[in-house]
Amino acid sequence: MSETRRVTVSTDQGRRIVTEEIDGAGERLFIRHDYPDALAHHYAPGGMNQDVPLFTGPFRLELSKPPYVGDVRWVWGANPRILARGQRATRPEDITKLLDQPAASMWVDVAQVIVELPGGRIPAQPDGPHEFGQTPGHDILTNVEQQLGDDSMLESCTFLVPNGWRALDSTGICQPDRLEKTWHGRTTAQGDGWAVTLDLHQSMTGKPEWSELKNSYGQRFTHMARFVGWTDPHSRV
Repeated sequence: MSETRRVTVSTDQGRRIVTEEIDGAGERLFIRHDYPDALAHHYAPGGMNQDVPLFTGPFRLELSKPPYVGDVRWVWGANPRILARGQRATRPEDITKLLDQPAASMWVDVAQVIVELPGGRIPAQPDGPHEFGQTPGHDILTNVEQQLGDDSMLESCTFLVPNGWRALDSTGICQPDRLEKTWHGRTTAQGDGWAVTLDLHQSMTGKPEWSELKNSYGQRFTHMARFVGWTDPHSRV
């Protein structure tokens, strides 16, 4: 006998109530919850040991120089980092700079990637890496400095957490685009003027996923997290 499911959303004293009604085998089952949406991040975290693509297209290392075309991605390994690679037509000054390079130094300047944002919006996460052609040119492969804006103006931040932990005392959350999909994965804390929320990613809700990550010495983002400025209501002004 076929099974039918229907999801409805209602409000009770300011709480969102999600009800899943399941009809099948001559019985009707109701499953209700009031869990909040799980945190979402602009970039999907990817699987174990998988690079996370962040950007494909034109970017600059210096405002005054022509752009490269390529991609920027998070890479794992012994030194997890953000890596940019690109290509542009070779110019005479590129050859001169290559020939005039000074002796190697123990100090290396980490590059800053400059990307134009049409309308001030971050581009959507690309599906995969940039496909480079066979045309010769000036190639770049460099680590990227990570900087979180102006820390004096920071009010909130959402980020990914690598190789977190499997908590057994977390509270319920649900998938924002499928409210009937729930799991226990939220941990919260407050202190020093900040409120922190950590949500277990839905792909890491089972014990086998954690066993595979541990036993293979793998790397992956396991949690979404957010911190926001917070004021203790019991503190004195």
